[in-house]
Amino acid sequence: MNFRNIPFLFLFSLLCIIAFRCAGIYPPSGGPPDTIPPAILETFPQPSTLNFSDNHFSISFSEYMNKQSVENAMFVSPSLGKLEYNWSGEEVDVSFSNPLKENTTYVITIGTDAADFRERNKLKETFSLAFSTGSAIDSGKISGKVFDDKPSGVMIFAYSNRNYSFDTLSPQKISPDYISQTGNDGTFTLDHLAKATYRLFAVRDDERNLLYDVSSNEIGVLTNDVFLEDSVKDVQFRLSKEDETKPFLLSANAVSSTEIELNFSEPIDTTRLANGKFQIINIQHRELIVRNIFPDIPSLKKIFLETQEQTLNELYNVIVSEIFDTSGNVINETQDTASFTSANPVDTIPPSIVSLSPIIADSIRGIELQPNILCVFNESINQKKIQTTFHLEDSTRKKVPFNLEMRTPRVVSISPNEKLKSVNWYTLSIILDSVEDKNGLHFNDSILVRHFKTVDEKDFGILKGKVIAGENDSAHYFVSVKNIERRNYIQQVEVNEKNEFEFDNLVQGKYVLSTFRDDDGNKKYSYGKSFPFHPSEIFTESSDTLKVRARWSVEGVQITIPRSR
Repeated sequence: MNFRNIPFLFLFSLLCIIAFRCAGIYPPSGGPPDTIPPAILETFPQPSTLNFSDNHFSISFSEYMNKQSVENAMFVSPSLGKLEYNWSGEEVDVSFSNPLKENTTYVITIGTDAADFRERNKLKETFSLAFSTGSAIDSGKISGKVFDDKPSGVMIFAYSNRNYSFDTLSPQKISPDYISQTGNDGTFTLDHLAKATYRLFAVRDDERNLLYDVSSNEIGVLTNDVFLEDSVKDVQFRLSKEDETKPFLLSANAVSSTEIELNFSEPIDTTRLANGKFQIINIQHRELIVRNIFPDIPSLKKIFLETQEQTLNELYNVIVSEIFDTSGNVINETQDTASFTSANPVDTIPPSIVSLSPIIADSIRGIELQPNILCVFNESINQKKIQTTFHLEDSTRKKVPFNLEMRTPRVVSISPNEKLKSVNWYTLSIILDSVEDKNGLHFNDSILVRHFKTVDEKDFGILKGKVIAGENDSAHYFVSVKNIERRNYIQQVEVNEKNEFEFDNLVQGKYVLSTFRDDDGNKKYSYGKSFPFHPSEIFTESSDTLKVRARWSVEGVQITIPRSR
């Protein structure tokens, strides 16, 4: 042996070891970025294996994966307890310590959060591997979609009535029996389910702990539970952030000797206001009679109480109960009381107009052809003379018939009986000296005049259609249209008695339609509640894009309501 070569060989070997240890998985330099999603090439056991009895399984990917993303995206139903991961290149072997149950179908799910190492490309869709410890494997299937601006990566929780009583089931406390995850387009599939009835939730489970956190997660609730014999498809979710914060009473103020203003922490559900209870008592526990209740429009965070004459400089307590916010939360019982001192019965402040919308200024342009004009006063007014207070004329001074409604003692609504003419000037006159408050005080000014110009209907297109519901479906529907190029451009109309709808002032563009059944009559979509369970309202989202052009009419559009499952 040539000993003079030993230092060279030692140095060469050392360099090789260092180079090997420093070698890693790095993206190649140059060239276009990798945009191809990873795929699963091989599994152990193979799909639909029967009589499985091992204590591990393995997954082989098409490329090196981000290990943590795979481990966080892997779920087993029913649970096998804590999983241990052993990685070797593009393959992971997963072992478990919990014993397998007899004659049970297990489903290994890898969600769409699993990403490759180089570019963090995610799986295109959720992967499921099923095997059975018995001689048969469950084959039930539920598929659907989550409709949301960010539909990717939402967890689907499925609970079987074989394992839980739905009356006491809370996704905040109980992990699901089966799990799936939405793809980039919001679609999902739950495979290899046993025949049963399932309660499903869609949860944006950012913590990936398989529990719903009401303080941070969004959730989707179905219209009804899913009865599964073989296959159920087109299950649809809408996500919302559940509000469990109870409203509370902030303050009470006497705005006059017969009117009290109550300020709440959030908007109040006015559809249930008539059933609310308001008790006003003084120190001697003598009760002040409440004669009328009405909300502040449009904020709804204030409620006004009309009362009998208050005693001057008397201290009163008002106690509120059975008042709900717009999410259905009842008022906080620990913050349902406020005190106020009665107002001076001598009223020296004349009435005034707080707002006049949408005619917020004189000579305003772009007013819709069927406007709903709201005139809000600073105090309750005498309603006897209000019919002769408002006048609407066209540019030729011809009177325009309209419907006048006292929405509350402070708010007047004015709506033309027929559509106004396009690109025309109109004049709204309010004879102020005929308006008086309940103490007989009049406005300081005699008249308020606002001129406005309507939009050019030639700039708009028309969209007409019909909602197709079941024969025995007598519920009421609302249809919404969204401009996909201008996300904030949304309009909603109520269908007529024939379930027909019409949008007659749409700006040119591409639109998608949606509809919902207004079961609770509040004219807005109700998302339901996870626990105690309350179903959401039926809805449907159209996958077709409708192109609306100015001066054109798109007709014959049909929206079919899905049947309950």
